[in-house]
Amino acid sequence: YVAVTNYGVPRLTVIQLPGGVQRHVPMPGTGGWGIAGTPDGSRLYVQGAGGWLAEVDPILATRVRHVGAIASEGALALTPDGARLYYATQNDPLQVFDTNPLEVRAPLSTGPAALVDMAPDGSR
Repeated sequence: YVAVTNYGVPRLTVIQLPGGVQRHVPMPGTGGWGIAGTPDGSRLYVQGAGGWLAEVDPILATRVRHVGAIASEGALALTPDGARLYYATQNDPLQVFDTNPLEVRAPLSTGPAALVDMAPDGSR
């Protein structure tokens, strides 16, 4: 599949490949900004306008859970094992989430950040 955050539209579009069948997952507010997926493709994490964070099952095209009003819009990076999610914003410290349950573990004081990335093996 390919997943597309639809800014301005309250949904995530999941496009099945091959074939191009589109399914839409309702999202809060005006749709998503950042997106990160687990290596096995079983979960997507979507961050959106207003600071919410959602966990999505892309195979079933359903929102599993979400937390709201945690930070401003930003970018996401997921550890290779899918256990931790890093949420960077321009106005807040880097937020570190445990993905099970979807909770803030600890903020890291980095100053304003626009993007975040993770080494493929999770070491850096």
